Amino acid sequence: MCEADTQPIFICDPFDPKTKPTDIVLSNNSHTIKSTTTQWKTIRGTTIMKTGKFNFRFKIDEVPSSTTATMIGVCSPTCKSIAYQHITGYVFYGYNGNKYHNSRDSTYGGKWKKGDVVGMFVDMDKKTIRFELNGKDYGIAYSNISNETILSVDMYYTGEQITIF
Repeated sequence: MCEADTQPIFICDPFDPKTKPTDIVLSNNSHTIKSTTTQWKTIRGTTIMKTGKFNFRFKIDEVPSSTTATMIGVCSPTCKSIAYQHITGYVFYGYNGNKYHNSRDSTYGGKWKKGDVVGMFVDMDKKTIRFELNGKDYGIAYSNISNETILSVDMYYTGEQITIF
């Protein structure tokens, strides 16, 4: 299910079932996550990224309205809050296409809808993150990120579902 490019690492066991919120359902060998309530919740990855390059691709499977309120990004392994609110959180927000860090947003990319594919590329050697939507690369979103990061997905609406592949 996960295939490596020539250089980057793909995370093949992405979401941690032991630490997931009760209002998120994991399926498809922890590759698909679905929100069961309308409130903010966060699920974290299983791999702490310290060095190297990591690629992630997410398919937006289900959205309960015209756009999704899902946020995809990273935060420090010790982050306990919703990632976009945290000093070590760096996310791309599907609802408006903006990027969020430490509760602040700025214009970045496009809105997401059902069927879209979001790519996230983390370069821990350069401490950068960039995103793409349906193959359109929006360039470096963040530089000087934390020394250790972990995959983080924030969801809001009941019925939102994404799959990492």
